[in-house]
Amino acid sequence: MNNKTFRCLMMAGTIAHLFTSACTREGEKYPQGIPIQADVLSFDPSSINDLGDAPRFVYGPKTFPQMDNLENLSSPRFKMLQGGNLEVREAIGTVITSSQFSGYSIPSLEYRAVNGVVKPVNNKSLMMLSASYQFDTLIEKIESLTGYKPEEFFDGFSSFNVLFHPSIVLEESDEQTRKYETTNAAYVAGVKQFALFSLGKDERVPMTFNPQIVSHEFGHAIFEKYFFNNKFEKCNPDEVRSEKLFPGRIENEYSVRGINEGFADFVSFVWTGSTNVIQSSLGDLELTRERNFSKATFDYDTYSSKEAEVCNGRFYCIGTLWAKTLLDVFNSRSLDPKSPEARQQFLREIVSLLAKVGVALRDADGAALPSPDERTKRCFNRDVLSPAADGDMLSAFFVALIDKADPAIKKSWCTSIISNFGTSGFPISARKVCQ
Repeated sequence: MNNKTFRCLMMAGTIAHLFTSACTREGEKYPQGIPIQADVLSFDPSSINDLGDAPRFVYGPKTFPQMDNLENLSSPRFKMLQGGNLEVREAIGTVITSSQFSGYSIPSLEYRAVNGVVKPVNNKSLMMLSASYQFDTLIEKIESLTGYKPEEFFDGFSSFNVLFHPSIVLEESDEQTRKYETTNAAYVAGVKQFALFSLGKDERVPMTFNPQIVSHEFGHAIFEKYFFNNKFEKCNPDEVRSEKLFPGRIENEYSVRGINEGFADFVSFVWTGSTNVIQSSLGDLELTRERNFSKATFDYDTYSSKEAEVCNGRFYCIGTLWAKTLLDVFNSRSLDPKSPEARQQFLREIVSLLAKVGVALRDADGAALPSPDERTKRCFNRDVLSPAADGDMLSAFFVALIDKADPAIKKSWCTSIISNFGTSGFPISARKVCQ
């Protein structure tokens, strides 16, 4: 099934025909103790001829590698929770902070088992099964993606919660949080949860199970685990802090939020082979073209210029440039972008490097960090670029990264960072680390 067919079915309300025609015989409940096979929507890797392509999607049976409880949609490493109230404190792109989640229920999956295959009988069950399949396959590949064994990756927490269609409860009625209700997938920082919201009216392939989106959100979990050392700290707005390092300072930095989003986009590329992360769900728009990082032509110097309007995606623009930098370094290694193994090998190296950079930036009470600007001191969640402050933070990040990088490819890092971030994001005075 291609995107157009799925969209037409969704809009016409006739997707039920897909289910009933596929489930002509009623079977028993799916037997326990055998690998679960179910009809889900997934992307077709063969449809990606160029890195910037948006993939097609197919409907058909897939085998879940780890999920062992069909009735509860859970595995030893994740469980899906339906409904409930998610109290939102702050929205930072697709990363949100939450004070609590309550009132959920066990998933209500409706299906028929036909010839050993689970057949969802309605749209909600299809979305839950398809999302569960994406998370199950990502977690099963965690060592290939990060270089760490599952028991090491999950050290400090037992599993992820996947929140399916929770309701948002606003802790504070500010406009930024209110706007977040239109975003349909997110990572809930600090509590190891993924939130999959109701279908948006403009979505083509729902974000709730689009593997490009799910792997992007999973990238935030990897970034939290290794760059933030499994501690996503919150900044206390009741305190004014002038020291370089204080709880939540790095997490709250505009440019670091951009780095986080760009890393997540790159994880999506590693998982799917496409740099066109959101077009399948939202269509060919200016926003989706800006995020297609293999096609991006702007740089940080032009983005940070007040006169230029080359990218309107706030800190996502920094993310696009960071993902493009990672892709440039990947290509400099003559690795095959169509090889999942080559992409995963490179990601493992990046994850290891990011862990070292996180330590370096926090070391000696943040000695390598620039002094916080006035808004950062007050834990203000700035939503617009501040060229001087953000350039200083980016520079500190890049210096630490190049210093910790493999000496054999430091030149590639320097070339790629300079190409994408110019003198505003990586000033000449900081480039002695490249010598």
